[in-house]
Amino acid sequence: MQFLLDSIHVHLFSAFDLTDSLETAKSLRSKLSDKLDGEPVILPVPDDAPSDIPRILLNSKDSKYTCHVSSIRLELSFSEPGLPKYRLDELRNEYLSLISNTLDVVKDQWKSKISGVGIIIELIALAEDPVAYLKNIYIKDGVLTAPTQLQVMYMDKLQWDDIQINRGYRLFAGEFRDESGSRHKMVTMYCDINTLSDEKKDYRKDTIMSISDKAITYVSENIDIVFPQN
Repeated sequence: MQFLLDSIHVHLFSAFDLTDSLETAKSLRSKLSDKLDGEPVILPVPDDAPSDIPRILLNSKDSKYTCHVSSIRLELSFSEPGLPKYRLDELRNEYLSLISNTLDVVKDQWKSKISGVGIIIELIALAEDPVAYLKNIYIKDGVLTAPTQLQVMYMDKLQWDDIQINRGYRLFAGEFRDESGSRHKMVTMYCDINTLSDEKKDYRKDTIMSISDKAITYVSENIDIVFPQN
C-alpha cells in the first residue's frame, strides 16, 4: 500500500501580541502571499475569550494552505482536498520553505519567543480491508477474531541532539468520503511530534527548522517500520 499525505500541521507556541491584528496579518501575508493568497479574516474575539481561539485566519484560494494565529499559538497547515495525491517526501521542500518564511516574520519582525514546537502529520492509504490489515500487524492470532473497528495508539520519547521530543502514533481503520460522496476504505497513520513546552525556552529559527525537517524525514522513512507488511 502507498501512504499519501492527507495533512500536515506545524504549531508554534508563543505569547503573540495581537493588539493590532490587521497589521499583524498584513506582515504575515506579505511574506507568504505565494501560498496564502486568499483574503485574510480578522475575527472580533472578545478579550475574555479563551486564548487558543484564532484571531487571524489566512488561507490559500484553493484551501490547501491555512495559517491561524491565536494569542498563544500559530498553526500553519497543508491539507489536501479530496483524495491525497502526494507522498510526504514530495512536499517536504515546499512545506519547509513555507515554515522558513513564516519564521522570518515571527522571529525577525514580531520578535516573538517560541517556547514550543509541534508537528502533526497524517498519512492515509486505501485498503480493501483496513481492519484486517491493522489486525494482522498488531494483534496476535486468535485475539479479536472479528473486529469491525480498530485503533492502535502508542507514545514514546526521542532525543534529538539536546532536545527531548514526545512522539505519538495513532493508527486506525476507517472510511473517507470524497467530494462526490463516494466512500473509500483506508488506513490512517497520525503522528504527533512535539517538544516539551517550556515558557523559559526560546527556540531559534534554525532549531525549529531542524525539528521540522527531522519530523518530516522521520515519518517518511519509518512507514515500513510502523507498517512492516507495507
